[in-house]
Formats: sequence, structure tokens, C-alpha cells
Amino acid sequence: MLRPLLALLLVLCAMLGCAPSSSIQPQPQSQKALLKSNQASPTPSTATSELSTDSAQTLINLSDLVLERDRTGAFNTNGDLRPFWIVSGRITNLSGSTVTILRLKLIATEKNTGHDLDTAVITIKQEIPKDATVSFRRDVQLMLPASGWGWICLVDGATIKP
Repeated sequence: MLRPLLALLLVLCAMLGCAPSSSIQPQPQSQKALLKSNQASPTPSTATSELSTDSAQTLINLSDLVLERDRTGAFNTNGDLRPFWIVSGRITNLSGSTVTILRLKLIATEKNTGHDLDTAVITIKQEIPKDATVSFRRDVQLMLPASGWGWICLVDGATIKP
């Protein structure tokens, strides 16, 4: 009874590749070379450059800007208790290059005095091809009174690639 079971076990091992170590064949050279070529190799870095704030404000247009209070009741757990606002709009890239990172500065001011109430910096990491218009929507945290304030959004800088 034990002998047929042992023979069956040996046949199964041979079929499933559980052969003794003496029958293991070395890996062919072509497979070794293939494994070596699939290893991660460093990728060349893409050259980027910074646009000055003045150039960025001239070459990048913002339009259809909207700032509205986020009504979801979301809050941050990192200690910043200012409420969330949603800023959205369109970005037109008039530069001759692709914009990869765009920095915007949102400034909320008091209407009567013009004093700054709060500011937020928005970083948009998105490729914006030359002569293209894209839309954006970002959350910002601002502490603003119920009324008597206004706001502006300025291009604060950009990173471009040729």
C-alpha cells in the first residue's frame, strides 16, 4: 500500500517541478541577460527652468476665477482650523514652453481699508502645453469674515520645460 503511494508522490513531484537538485538545469544566458536588462536604470532628468514672477504674470492668464465656501464640513487635522474654500478657474499658457508647475497666490483683503485678511499659496503640478487652456480646482484654507472682503489671485511663479 505504501509503495504505490510513494510512486505516485514521485510522479507528481516530477510533473510539478519538485525534482531533486541534481536535475535542476542552469538558467540560459539569454534569460540572465534579459533579467539584467530589466533592472531599474537611472532615467535622465528633464531640464526645467523657472519663470520670474513678472514673466509668469505676463505669459500665464487666469480667467473665470471663482472662490466659494466649501459646504462639506471638511476640516484639517493638522492644527489649521481655518475653514476650507474652493478656488477654481482656467489657466491659459501663452509662453512658448510647457508649464509643469504653477504657483498662485490668493490674497483676501478688507474692502474698506484694503488690508490683507489672509493669503493662500496654491501649487498646481500639471503639464500645461504651450498655447493651451486648462481648468483647475483646489481647496484652500482661509479665515474670512462673513462680509466686507474681496480677493485677487496672482501668478506667483512657474516652472517650465522646453
